[in-house]
Amino acid sequence: MWTVPLGAALVSATFASLLARQWLARRRPHQLAWTVALAMFTLAALATAEGVRAGWTPGLFRTYYLFGAMINVPFLAAGTVYLLAKRRWIGHAAAAVVVAAAAYGAVVLLGARLDAAYMSGVRGIPEARHAFIGAPLARTLSRYYSYTAFTVVVLGAVWSALRLRRQRAAPNAAHLQRLASGNILIAAGTFVVAAASIAIRLGRGSTSAVLFSVGLLAGISLMFGGFLRTRPRPAPAPAPGGAPAPSRA
Repeated sequence: MWTVPLGAALVSATFASLLARQWLARRRPHQLAWTVALAMFTLAALATAEGVRAGWTPGLFRTYYLFGAMINVPFLAAGTVYLLAKRRWIGHAAAAVVVAAAAYGAVVLLGARLDAAYMSGVRGIPEARHAFIGAPLARTLSRYYSYTAFTVVVLGAVWSALRLRRQRAAPNAAHLQRLASGNILIAAGTFVVAAASIAIRLGRGSTSAVLFSVGLLAGISLMFGGFLRTRPRPAPAPAPGGAPAPSRA
C-alpha cells in the first residue's frame, strides 16, 4: 500500500530535479514556481507513504495536508501565470499573493487542533473532517486555495494548447504541436491530482489510501509526460561534410 505514494514521490522528485536544472540554466520564474510545487508534492507523497506504512502522527498529517492539500497547486498556478502573462509584473503579483497565502495557511494549520487518537487508528489516510477538532479555518483555506488554483492551471494549460494548435501553418508547426499535446497532458495530470484528493472524502480507511495514492501517481506521471513533450529536442548533429543532418521532427 505505502509503495504507491512512495512511487509518486520518486516521480515527483525526478520531475522537480529536472525543473530545477532548467531554472538554474535559464532563470525563468515559472520554472522556479513549478520546482517548488513539485518539491511540495514530493514531501506530501513521502508523508503519505510513511503514515500508511508506520501509522499517522500529527506531524505527518500536517506535512501531508499543507503540501498535498493546501499550498502546492497555488504554486503551480503562479507558474502558469508567469508563463502566460504578457507582463512580468503580473507574474510577480501572482507569486506574491501565493507566497503570502501559503505563509498564512501554514500558520493556521500549525495552530489547528488535531485528534491524535483518531489518526493513530487510521489504516489509510485520515479524513480531514475527523482529524481536525472543531471547524478549523485550515479546511476552508484548503478548499479555496485548491479550487481557485486548480482552475487557473487547467484553463491556462488548455488555452495555451488551443493557441498552439491554431499555428499549424507555422514553419515550426511540428514543435508547436508537441507543445500543445504536452500542455494538454499537464492539464489532464493536474485534474487527476485534484480528483485524487476527493477520494479521501469518498473512501474509507485503506480504500482512500489506494484511490489517493494511485491518483497522485497517475496525475504526476501525466504532468511529467507533458513536461517532457514540451522540452526542446536537441539540434541534429552535422552530417559528414559539414552539412546539418536532416531533422525528423
